Amino acid sequence: MKDGAKVTKEVETFVLDQGADLVGFASIDRFRNAPDGYRPQDYMRDAAVVISIAVGLARGICNIWGDYTKPGKTIGPYMFFGGGQLINLELGRIANRTAKWLEQQKFNSLPTCGRGVHLSMARITSR
Repeated sequence: MKDGAKVTKEVETFVLDQGADLVGFASIDRFRNAPDGYRPQDYMRDAAVVISIAVGLARGICNIWGDYTKPGKTIGPYMFFGGGQLINLELGRIANRTAKWLEQQKFNSLPTCGRGVHLSMARITSR
């Protein structure tokens, strides 16, 4: 069996290779005081780790955000790419590939739908 640090590094490398800009890990203990329905164990009883995946917007999209009546400003690209459409689709694809990869590694996994923040819960500390 691999140790937790090695598995974490392997997961991080995989997620970044799929196109994520950031990946983070949180122990289930961090969700101890979350309200009912918001704890990872509410959906996956044997969850041990929550994996957070982030994909950033291109800076150009953010640089032109603004009132369309001002020169060089518009909300269009942000609404299309960042307003919950393409960015969440990209997060969902990365999360699903990650979940399937974790399952190939013999870990349970549950990707959740994108809401600007995307979580994939996995039991990666033991098989």
